[in-house]
Amino acid sequence: MWWVWREKVELLIDVGVVRVLRQGCGEVCLEHPASLPLADVLAQVNEACERSKGRPWRLHVSLGAALCPVTSLDLPQGVERGSETMAVARASAAQAWGFPPEQAHELDCAVDPQRKSEVAALLAATHQQIREWAALHGGRLASLVPAAAGPYGATLQFVPSRASAIAWRFAGMWLLCLAVFTGWQVWQQHSVQRTLQTELARLQADLQARSVTAAPAVNLREASERSAWRLMQRDWNRLYDTIESAELTAVRMVQLSFEAETGDARLEIELDPVGQSSDVTAALNRNETPGTWRVESIVATGGTAIASPFAGTRLRGVWRARLE
Repeated sequence: MWWVWREKVELLIDVGVVRVLRQGCGEVCLEHPASLPLADVLAQVNEACERSKGRPWRLHVSLGAALCPVTSLDLPQGVERGSETMAVARASAAQAWGFPPEQAHELDCAVDPQRKSEVAALLAATHQQIREWAALHGGRLASLVPAAAGPYGATLQFVPSRASAIAWRFAGMWLLCLAVFTGWQVWQQHSVQRTLQTELARLQADLQARSVTAAPAVNLREASERSAWRLMQRDWNRLYDTIESAELTAVRMVQLSFEAETGDARLEIELDPVGQSSDVTAALNRNETPGTWRVESIVATGGTAIASPFAGTRLRGVWRARLE
């Protein structure tokens, strides 16, 4: 059978007597010899409690003064931390129990967190024995307090409250979520930064490649300009003499220019019949003029391309030579 709520069982354990109070049942008083071990006392309690089989239960225990005495606590001035307070309380409880200081660790102590004026102590073995007995029979130790503490006994708690445990668990989950969220934000920023660095490196590499590719063009232009300048320093009188020679009648030089990027010379000439173009080409290449000349185009002075000669038509031809 499935149960929603845990059954509540309350025990008051003192020397020679145990009072058992179950939720919905009356109180049961069990007497036993004062020298009976705690394990046997708990066995009698288990026999007397007729709990529903399989139903979980929670145990609330109050211990008498013989098992859990309460003594006054006088904290030195300046002691405020929990660890320091517990160390002083443990030493005070060990003195009350008659234990030497080196055996103080055998005691479990509880201090009122607000008043800090009393300390309750019991043997750690007793605390562990009660907890294990409850767990063995399907229960859970929910509280363990001294019965002789009066109205403030509930504050001298040896078992952390359930609400406190839930609060600490919630705080732990919240811190875990915060850590995960912060880690995700850091990872995202790192990813964006890494992407930007990769893109920047790619752009720098592309810019460097372009600069390396563009450098020869700049050098070529400078070289072409230097070449054109050297060509202009040549003796071009032979070219003029060739064009104005007697064998080329009605031929007139219009313009001689140089292209810095290619290092070519461009010669523009006016002539009459189309057949004279071959004579001009032969004369340019025969009379040791610089470069090898080739006709590039011949058009009428009006801009119409020449397909056949017309009498009296004035022509303009362009010759080009790669000089270097």
